[in-house]
Amino acid sequence: MLKHFFSFDVESAGILGVAFAVGWVVVNENGTELEDGYLACPLDPRVPAHDLQWVQEHVLPTLPVFQHDSPLPSYANCEGVIAMTGRFWDAWLEAKQKYADLVMVTDCPFPVEAKFLFGAVVARKLAMNDLPYPVIDVSSVLLAADRDPTGAYERKENEMPAHNPVHDARQSARLLIETLNTLCCRSAVSIPSPFDVDPETQTGTITYHDSGWFGVDTLSAETTTDALDTSESDDPFKK
Repeated sequence: MLKHFFSFDVESAGILGVAFAVGWVVVNENGTELEDGYLACPLDPRVPAHDLQWVQEHVLPTLPVFQHDSPLPSYANCEGVIAMTGRFWDAWLEAKQKYADLVMVTDCPFPVEAKFLFGAVVARKLAMNDLPYPVIDVSSVLLAADRDPTGAYERKENEMPAHNPVHDARQSARLLIETLNTLCCRSAVSIPSPFDVDPETQTGTITYHDSGWFGVDTLSAETTTDALDTSESDDPFKK
C-alpha cells in the first residue's frame, strides 16, 4: 500500500468556471496529517451572476480571513489565478521531495480539479515526466468498495464546514484511507473449499460464510463422511 497522499480540492465559480481557491493536506497511510496548505485569489468579476451568487453564499463564508493592506479580498492571499497555480505547484514539488512515495489524490477530479491541473501544465510548460502520475480518484475507490461515489458522507469536526477546500481535501483523504483499508481486509479473507479433509488424520473442516465473516468447525472423520454421503434415500433424483 502507498505510504503518503497529497489530497487537494479546488473551488471555482461554476462547475466549468475559473478556479479561485485550492486547499490540500498531506497524510500518511494511517491518516495522520503531516501538513496542509491554502491559496486563493480574487474572483473573476465576469463570472455569470448565478455562479457568483452561489459562491458568495456557500463558499466565501467558509474561507479563512486574512488581515492585509492590499486591495485583495479578505479570503485571498494570491494576486491572480496564475500566481495561485504556480504556488500550488511549488507546494506539490516541495512535498514530493519530502515524501518519495507521495501520490496526488482528489475526489471526482473532472472537470474542476482536472482543469486546474491542466492550467498548471500550460503555465509551467510541463513535460510528461513532470506530471503527477497517477492521480488517484477517491470516488472510484469508493465505488470499488460498493460505496456511493458521489455520496455526502458524514464529516469530522476538522472537516467542517464544507466547501472550504482544505476541509474537503481532508475529508477526501480520510475516506480514501478508510476505504482502502476496507478493501485490504476483504482481500485478506480467503474461503477454502467447504469440505477440506486431512488425509493423514481423517479429520476435516467445514468453512461457512455469513455476512462477511467466517468460522471453522473441526469434524471427526465419521461426521465428515456423513456429510459427504449421498445415498439413494437422500438423493431424490436417483431411481
